[in-house]
Amino acid sequence: MSVTLSFRTEERLRDEIDQIAAALDRNRNWVINEALADFIELHRRQMEEIRRGEADIRAGRWFTTEQVRGELATWHARAQDDRKRSKAQFKANARCKSA
Repeated sequence: MSVTLSFRTEERLRDEIDQIAAALDRNRNWVINEALADFIELHRRQMEEIRRGEADIRAGRWFTTEQVRGELATWHARAQDDRKRSKAQFKANARCKSA
């Protein structure tokens, strides 16, 4: 069931809505409804993620900043080692091909 909803907006927004509607061959009402549906879904998901995060904190499932930094440093070091090994392997392969 649809209902009528009235609101005020800036002329600039109305003009942009009209441009989108024309580009999509839709009417202003359709564009506004799509925008509202997307906005509501985005914020619904964000609120759900916040509730899950709060539940994790209450359950003790969290990390300190130091723990996260330590893990990131480990990942970075591994990536640097992998890069060095790849470069060395590439150079060794290039030498074998040129010999």
